[in-house]
Amino acid sequence: GGATLPDRARALVAEIDEAFKVHVDDEEADIFPALLAASDSPARRAQAFELVASLLVEHRELAELWHALRIPLQAIGAGVTVAFPAGTAADFLVRLRAHLAREDVELAEMMGVLDPTRSREIAVSIAHRHDEACPRLRDCPLRPPKP
Repeated sequence: GGATLPDRARALVAEIDEAFKVHVDDEEADIFPALLAASDSPARRAQAFELVASLLVEHRELAELWHALRIPLQAIGAGVTVAFPAGTAADFLVRLRAHLAREDVELAEMMGVLDPTRSREIAVSIAHRHDEACPRLRDCPLRPPKP
């Protein structure tokens, strides 16, 4: 049999809590500071600062939307029947996809200013964070398959 609605709601909350925290920590603890420190010209520094400031605002906005979704999901996870805010969920997904797409292009492009040693240090830090989080996530490639 499939998982019940409360089971799925609890799993979704746990999954998004973990993935969102890891995503934000990767950027705010490792990537953003390195990017700001590595920007050597005033124009490049201004560009990096503008991008980082804008992405930080998006992180806060996404966190607020997730909080608004998390509350009804937790209620559903506890077996309480509540109205699900579908509009908020749609807004969260649209904005999250736009945020990730922006990072894939703009942030990836700016990362070219980092020297190879610093890039490796960041990659190791991120890999360590992901290894720690992975066992708590459903689709963890490191988790042994269920028999």
